[in-house]
Amino acid sequence: MKKKKEKTNNDLKIAPDAANRFKRLDDQCVDSILNSISDLMLIVNKNYEIIWNNKAVSDQYGCQIGKKCFQFLKADTSTCSTEPSCLAEQTFLDQTTHCEEYSMITLTGERHHYLITFSPMKQANQTSAVLLTFTDITENKRMKHDISQLKELNEEIIKIVPIGMQLLDTKFQICFWNPAMEKMMGISNTKIHGKKLFDIFPIIKKPEMMTVLKDVLNKGNPFSREVHQQPKPDGSIIYTNLSIFPLKDSKNEVTAILICMKDITEHKFIENKLEKKAQEQAKGIKDWEKRFHDLVENSLEGIGIIKGTTFTYLNPGLAKMLGYDSPQKLIGKSLKVIHPDNDHGWKIIQKRLERKKQKKANPVRFEIKALKKDDSIIDMEVSTSEVFFEGETTTLATYRDITEKKKLEDMEKKLHLQILHSDRLAAMGRFAAGVAHEINNPLAVLSGRIQELLVQYKKDEELERNFASMKRVCDRIGKIVDSLLYFSKQKEEPKYLYDVNEVIEDAISMFERQTQTKGVRLIKRYTSDLPPIVIIAAQIQQVIVNMLINAIDATGVGDMITISTKLDKRKKNLVITFKDTGCGIPTKYLKKVFEPFFTTKGIDKGSGLGLSISSGIVKNHNGSIRVRSKEGSGTIFTITLPLPTQEETEKYSLASVHY
Repeated sequence: MKKKKEKTNNDLKIAPDAANRFKRLDDQCVDSILNSISDLMLIVNKNYEIIWNNKAVSDQYGCQIGKKCFQFLKADTSTCSTEPSCLAEQTFLDQTTHCEEYSMITLTGERHHYLITFSPMKQANQTSAVLLTFTDITENKRMKHDISQLKELNEEIIKIVPIGMQLLDTKFQICFWNPAMEKMMGISNTKIHGKKLFDIFPIIKKPEMMTVLKDVLNKGNPFSREVHQQPKPDGSIIYTNLSIFPLKDSKNEVTAILICMKDITEHKFIENKLEKKAQEQAKGIKDWEKRFHDLVENSLEGIGIIKGTTFTYLNPGLAKMLGYDSPQKLIGKSLKVIHPDNDHGWKIIQKRLERKKQKKANPVRFEIKALKKDDSIIDMEVSTSEVFFEGETTTLATYRDITEKKKLEDMEKKLHLQILHSDRLAAMGRFAAGVAHEINNPLAVLSGRIQELLVQYKKDEELERNFASMKRVCDRIGKIVDSLLYFSKQKEEPKYLYDVNEVIEDAISMFERQTQTKGVRLIKRYTSDLPPIVIIAAQIQQVIVNMLINAIDATGVGDMITISTKLDKRKKNLVITFKDTGCGIPTKYLKKVFEPFFTTKGIDKGSGLGLSISSGIVKNHNGSIRVRSKEGSGTIFTITLPLPTQEETEKYSLASVHY
């Protein structure tokens, strides 16, 4: 006996006794066709051995060639069953096709259901082998199972649902009604099965109900009635919610009618009782509303109801508070009437509305400014709550005029700031005096030594010029120290007649390099031959320095700072002007620039005292200081100092003029 050979190609395996059947086909063609079939396929010989399986079998269950068919089909069986139920055997015997369902587990552990077809493979009119084709019906089995469960669930729901249901055929015969219907009507399903609806409920024969039923049956239109008086078989009346539905087949034709009834008799009884009680309460509410209306209308506090941003109601108290003689002039108007666009109050309202949209809580009480009819501004305290008004959710707002209260609070704050400012100034005075005394002694030594060097190197022009410059700086420091002592009231600085141009030049000389470094042009426009004025030079220089520092801070590359002087003969004043092309001052800050400690600079750049001190110095010289500015267009500070009187001119003779 020759040794059997197996040919393997793309997982296709054919035993020798089956090979002859395919010898006329090209091997590669057979492989390609059979292995492309997604159904499982295998061939069993008369010994019930698997002599071939396709790639689908190998992929899902591994190669089965050489195994007995029962070992593959029934993995838990070790011996072949010879029962008549073996379809492979039946196929060999009767040479006809058979089918059977099997459940098998794949290599990955998944259970699949198959419809297996046992087909005879004949040779010389004799079945020499059986072809098993496996059609996967797993999904169909699952769907049938789900449908069965759903059907059972529906039947269970119909049994336990508290709504009465009855099913009619197209001749209005009762096919079924559920336990809820049995309980509602007092008749069991078995007693009414097969009877016509009109036999149980004669009232149904009325034209109105007949029209409804025929409309549902013939046109397929559902019908519902919220409150329906339904007669029971015993003649009593119950109230129901009635719904009638057409049941259609796949051709969209009505094959049955479903009637659903919910007993609302008890609800109807309670409803009638409540309605009577509501009528009694309505009368009481009407009386209460009148009393409440009188209370709101006569309230001194403002009360308004607002929908969105529109007044839907306001009492006379609120109208009067806003300067109107009648509430009607504001009802239906937007809140913009009292809170114009871009007004702080309008922004508060918009922010509250936005938070409301985001379902975030708003503070119940807040303060806001409002515009009166005469364009004056008042401060108001507003309390809000949500109320249901005229069928909609609105805002109930209570207004209280707190203008006088705010004025008192502002006065209290200003008084507190003045006290704080006085304390800080006193502390600064003590500090300035201490610093001045500490500087004076070494400064005197340094100034004396520089004076000696001036004499010693008088013949060396360059050294003499440098030492002279150092001497001027020391003198400048000395004057500043004297100013500090004067500021702390520990030294009285005398007045002299000064050439104001020289005073300005001396003050700004140390800042010229700083402006050049920053890229800012410093322009000087001094009027010559100005009469001397009586001033404390160090103090005026302090003012000049403060003006220049502010101008430098406000300018950038390419900007200009112009310092000019002129004589106003008509007013007998000398005018000093500082003009820059810098960033300017916002309008809202212009009235605050001379207030103590007010500054828009950072903590490391300004204390907020420069302009305040400068204003005080100018006023002590009987002068004035003014500012003009526009944000983005630069700033102009104008300092006016009076010319000396005849008496002052005689007191400070020309011999005392300092240059």
